Amino acid sequence: MNYSRKFSIDTLANFVGLNRSYLNCIFKEAMGKTLQEYLIEFRILKACELLENEMLTIGDVSRSVGYADQLLFSKVFKRIRKVTPSEYRKNIPQKNPESTAEME
Repeated sequence: MNYSRKFSIDTLANFVGLNRSYLNCIFKEAMGKTLQEYLIEFRILKACELLENEMLTIGDVSRSVGYADQLLFSKVFKRIRKVTPSEYRKNIPQKNPESTAEME
């Protein structure tokens, strides 16, 4: 719920009342990735959803998923998705209202 906020793993560990190392250890055991990796992947997944809305700029999307720095967001997005946010947006299949009407 708070993925768009800036927080540290230490803050999260304190919030749940666990040692940072222990929290990371049990999280990785359960999820197969670190908390940091999970958070980054989750933010990029949410960014992909937001990129479908063409009214939002890349900067808007970046800030909405917790990246104040749009350049950093673009670098992380490209590392995860292998394309820039702009390239990703261009390749989103357009929803065609006519094809939907034909199916009804």
